[in-house]
Amino acid sequence: DIVHGINGMTPLEWLHLNGQGNFKDGPEVIHNLIGKGDTKKSKKEELDLLFRAIAEEIKRNSERDIPIMALRFAIMNLTMVTANERVGNYFMLIICLSTKRGNAIMRNAMEYHKLDIQKVIDTMTALLAYDAWCRSFGIPKWEIDNAGPAVSQLMQDMIAYLPREVEEGTHGYHKVKFHGLWLILETLKQYGSAQNTSSETRERLHQTAVGKNGDGTNLRPTSFTVQCGTRDG
Repeated sequence: DIVHGINGMTPLEWLHLNGQGNFKDGPEVIHNLIGKGDTKKSKKEELDLLFRAIAEEIKRNSERDIPIMALRFAIMNLTMVTANERVGNYFMLIICLSTKRGNAIMRNAMEYHKLDIQKVIDTMTALLAYDAWCRSFGIPKWEIDNAGPAVSQLMQDMIAYLPREVEEGTHGYHKVKFHGLWLILETLKQYGSAQNTSSETRERLHQTAVGKNGDGTNLRPTSFTVQCGTRDG
């Protein structure tokens, strides 16, 4: 690629950009707004209970387009969730925050951090909509050419209303996955839908390439790699 160089030859892909990136940040921000680490456990448990209750109700309808959700650990557990499950959890978190009960749970945290919960919900909804647009097919070229201002506004809103931990000289979003929200517009021009460059299919092969090797060990962290290498060799 004589115009974009190595960045044009290795396009951004959805799985790690949003699935394990920006959609991972949303629940983490809400978690930390309530209280960092293990603080304010009761409030987090209240949000988890609300999440489970609404998710169970939604799963009972016949709508086919509802994304997959992970109900194993609810929303405040930030680990052991796949990329597609993060999309579903993000969607469900927006619904939770939009309810009267969700508003009540978050009221003190929002007042303390001087945030408007409706702005938070609107920003999360815009990110979900942008992701769905990027992964759709048949996007008109004029839409991509004129999407810049809307994407820029989304990124500014994420910094303002979904604040990550601020350190000296950074607002918490100085990372490739956040900048990728803008850069993916170039990927859409070159390769079409973001679904075309997603690595979901190849990642599933890890179940065979990694999973079976792991099953042949005693699963001890101190010797896991050595045992996998011995059996694989």
